Amino acid sequence: MNDFDTYKADHLFLLLGENPLPNFVAAQLFGRVNPKEEKKPSTLYLVHSKDTDKQRQKLDEVLRNKGYENIYAISLGEKESDKSTIETSIRNLVSKLSGVVGINYTGGTKAMSVHTYRTIEQLQRKDPTYYSYLDARTLQMQIEGTGITGAKSIPVDALVQVTLEELLRLHDRWERKKEMREEGMWKLVTDELAYIHTKQQNVKEWRNWCQQQIKKNNELLSKEEDIEKLTTDIFNCNPVAMRVGEALQHQLPNLSFPATFRQLAENSPLKIPDREFLKWFDGTWIEDYVFHCIDELREAQSISNLALTIEPYLPHKETKKRKTFEFDVVFIRGYQLFALSCTTGGGHKEKLLEAVIRAEQLGGSEARVGLVCLTDDVETLTNEVIDLLGKKRLRVFGRRHLPELQDELKQWIEEAGW
Repeated sequence: MNDFDTYKADHLFLLLGENPLPNFVAAQLFGRVNPKEEKKPSTLYLVHSKDTDKQRQKLDEVLRNKGYENIYAISLGEKESDKSTIETSIRNLVSKLSGVVGINYTGGTKAMSVHTYRTIEQLQRKDPTYYSYLDARTLQMQIEGTGITGAKSIPVDALVQVTLEELLRLHDRWERKKEMREEGMWKLVTDELAYIHTKQQNVKEWRNWCQQQIKKNNELLSKEEDIEKLTTDIFNCNPVAMRVGEALQHQLPNLSFPATFRQLAENSPLKIPDREFLKWFDGTWIEDYVFHCIDELREAQSISNLALTIEPYLPHKETKKRKTFEFDVVFIRGYQLFALSCTTGGGHKEKLLEAVIRAEQLGGSEARVGLVCLTDDVETLTNEVIDLLGKKRLRVFGRRHLPELQDELKQWIEEAGW
């Protein structure tokens, strides 16, 4: 039994807004699915407007997959702010109900919240009635109603778990351009590359190697018959590249070196053609470095659904080329989304801006966003984005953070809630 069991509802009203995630959380906390006791499963009422009918459909779909069967839609049409329409719709239904009634007004318009609350309050029901609101700042559920003096705040913590798949489906983003990856790439190699990128001189040598070898060998890889000619001998060009080559040998002790890049690709979790494999060394390794840092925090920080390269399509439009957006690394803690953009190149501000906007579209105001990059001016970049968006739920990790990135990420996660 948890602190929310006292407030389970026989009839639960959920007011829908643009983001259905708070409604999903409320349904898990206040609804009953196949209860072991004699009580019946809860009936859910999704109160929506014409503009939020799609959110209602997706929420209905996800909740039914969780086992809820009694779900009804209450449409206010285009009159979601009309006092008379809201009062009549709610009063006619609630006045006929017996048993505990719950109302979660996190979503919906202010008018929907106020008029629904007052309408039910004025009915003076004999059975208990509870009103709730999910506070995105504190990750706590605020509860008022029968037998409660003032308002009661209860931390949600890990009581509600949302999967990444559920989160994407709630927002009609379940179709993806490619499969996300749930296994990190070569920890020993990413550790070495991260160390190299803490010093400017090492970075310069590594960039020289990338520019010379990757351009040269991409031409070699364009011919199928020449693919086998590309081997790890290319790491013998300078001392910095040699350290990466040595890390590869430690990472893959069962592989005979020098190895071909085709063999490297076959012994990696990257599900890409070997002709594209060189690109990983040119910068995308940083995503795997971040993944490994978070992976080691998984159990202690109650992290779930850690994944790489999440690239969902935007809602379907009749266009020849469907647009996507991409998160490099994501994970979920309870119902809270953490999204990270990772880059060794430029365009930091643009990447962070898009990440903040997209993360909030999926995870609501509770979402947290991070950028891992090689900037030496973390504070200026952070303040510029905060000034533009007026949001402080973001963190920039720069070059100086790379050596102790795991500890920095741990602190960021802990500061986000719980």
